[in-house]
Amino acid sequence: MSFKLCFILVQNATKSNHLMLAEMEYQKANENVRKLLEQQQKEKETALNNAKKLEEQFHVKHNLQLEIKHLTGKLQVIKLTPGNETSETGKRIAELTEELQDKIDEMEYTENYNQGLILQEKKAAVELQEARKFVLDALQDLGGQTSDKAQIGIRMMGELDPKAFLNVCRKYFPKDDAEVESVKICSKWQNEIKNPEWRPFKSGKESEVINEDDMKLKELKEVYGEEAYAAVVTALIELNGSSGGSRVPFPELWNQREGRKAKSKEAVQHAIKLFKASKRRR
Repeated sequence: MSFKLCFILVQNATKSNHLMLAEMEYQKANENVRKLLEQQQKEKETALNNAKKLEEQFHVKHNLQLEIKHLTGKLQVIKLTPGNETSETGKRIAELTEELQDKIDEMEYTENYNQGLILQEKKAAVELQEARKFVLDALQDLGGQTSDKAQIGIRMMGELDPKAFLNVCRKYFPKDDAEVESVKICSKWQNEIKNPEWRPFKSGKESEVINEDDMKLKELKEVYGEEAYAAVVTALIELNGSSGGSRVPFPELWNQREGRKAKSKEAVQHAIKLFKASKRRR
């Protein structure tokens, strides 16, 4: 067998192996999405059930509190009423005391039960975040960021767009220079946002109320205009308290048609559509 023929056979074998590996990876990813959808449905049902149970338990606890208050009042009245030292009164006091203790025990049980539901709720919230991260990673792998027409995509929260500074730069620079300058200015303000020492919020608290009298923001609006000011303020609000206090842009599943954070169900359905489209292309 010639060297050329051997080389061709090796090439063909390599291509075949690559195709098999790609198909295996696709099948694995498809299975992961299926499992995710099932997991998300279970988590949604669990969260709804827990919410209903918590609401029911709230009413139970409220009623128990009223009953305990009522029984305590009854006991105090009987004990403080003169001439009630009869055996019948003693028997009534014993009955009310026992009933009161039963209600107190029931109240303690209800509080413990509620704590369990709250812990389940927290666990479900963590699992839901993990599910959203899985979908986000899947969309990134499938090119979810590249299509502006898709309903669900990935938006970098807190990331400034140089376009916000472009219009004002065009007033002072030639077209090509304006684009370069807008990128530089955008980068400068992105760094300002990352600075933990800068807290342009009212009273310096971790809130979403911007302090419009902040010197840097006033300078920003005066020099670069309303569009740039609005972009920086939006980025500050998106990042404040949402990224461990570091104010670093982070990816988020985004409903691009409605301009809001995407619901988990929307994101999963979109990921499945992308997988199906990918399968058809194969």
